[in-house]
Amino acid sequence: MSISRSLNIASSALGTYQKAMDVTSNNIANSSNSDYTRQTVNLSSSTSTFAEGIFWGSGVQVDSVTRIKDQFVEKQLISYNAQYASYNEQYELLSEIEQYFSEPTDLGLSSLMDDFFSAWSELAVSPNSSSLRNQVIYSAQNVVNQLASLNDNLNTVKNDIVNDFESNVDTVNNLLSDIQELNQKIFASKSVGGEPNELLDQRDALIMELSELTDINVTYDDYEVATVSIGGVLAADKVSSVKFEATQDLEGNLSLVTADGGAKVTLTGGKLYAQYDVYSNTIPEYEAQLQSVVDAMVAEVNSVHSSGYSLDGTTGTDFFVVNADGSIEVNEDIINDPNLIAASLDGTEGNGDIANSIAEIANGKIVDNQTLAEAYSSLISDLANDVETAQERTDSTSLIIEQLQEEKSSYSGVSIDEEMVNIITYQSAYQAAAKVVSIVDEMLDTLINMV
Repeated sequence: MSISRSLNIASSALGTYQKAMDVTSNNIANSSNSDYTRQTVNLSSSTSTFAEGIFWGSGVQVDSVTRIKDQFVEKQLISYNAQYASYNEQYELLSEIEQYFSEPTDLGLSSLMDDFFSAWSELAVSPNSSSLRNQVIYSAQNVVNQLASLNDNLNTVKNDIVNDFESNVDTVNNLLSDIQELNQKIFASKSVGGEPNELLDQRDALIMELSELTDINVTYDDYEVATVSIGGVLAADKVSSVKFEATQDLEGNLSLVTADGGAKVTLTGGKLYAQYDVYSNTIPEYEAQLQSVVDAMVAEVNSVHSSGYSLDGTTGTDFFVVNADGSIEVNEDIINDPNLIAASLDGTEGNGDIANSIAEIANGKIVDNQTLAEAYSSLISDLANDVETAQERTDSTSLIIEQLQEEKSSYSGVSIDEEMVNIITYQSAYQAAAKVVSIVDEMLDTLINMV
């Protein structure tokens, strides 16, 4: 009986350490897999048997195969991942907008407005000059064209944001559906005592990918089923996943709502938040600042110009025309006949007082107690500061993520050296168990031959 027990113990040890070797081999095979979490074998003594008044050991068994994971670090990574994605998206969008303003260059609006008012100053000296009148029109058209280009480019950015926002929402829905399906499989496996470690790794990778798109909150139950919520709205569990859609509210702001219209998501992180914020808040602020400069310039130039006289004595003519969509143009009549430019205050030939007054508009504090140049410079300064802030936040958050990744790797990552030590340990135990089997086999042969 004791010889049989020894054989059983040794045989079970062979199977146990073979499984341990399998787990270690799997760790080594996935050492370069960034989504893989190191697994460890938990061994325990088999249930003892009571015989002849003594509890006899029954050997060793694999109790479980668990992932080595720090949930606190994982939670921090999810949070900072959303922040990084948001800051980086803001930086990229704002950098694109900054390029369109072309400041400070000769093609920027600031330089073009300077040229416009300088042209009026030159015309004031020689108000009858045809070439100087054409120069006024040319410089004015440059300003108008740059403003149109800025508006077109800002609208392009906004359209691109809407398209990207909608595409990202589709990705969110797909990720939530995949997470819900994995939750079901994980629950089914855990319910019967399984260890679905690969499924857990797959789901964790999806959750991390989801955090790049939007801020999420994740909780786990006793079966390691993940419940994911977005902006306070339940998004996925083991039963179902919620479909979201992109909309625009009455004010034209981007919004994320459930497909059934039952809930509006409060976005605070991820690419979706950055796109919402730049589209709904930042760009409208830039547009409002720019429009205040344009409105003040047009109003002042038209007011002074309409009070003056052209070469043929015409008065009351606006230099700029404001279209229904808010865009501006140089008066077509003036383009066709530069003599209609009103440079004279009293209609006297050679008088350039009106031209001089228009040139002086550049020095007047006509936009919230600022000159046109100061108000426009304030817009460019705000934009530059926003770009710099977004870049600084991106860089600082990136450093935090790198530190967390290193901490995660040191805890959950595969160390080849450590795994090789485990291989040697399990190999030695396996060889020893095999030696026991061999010895017991010899003992049985001896016992049989004695009969």
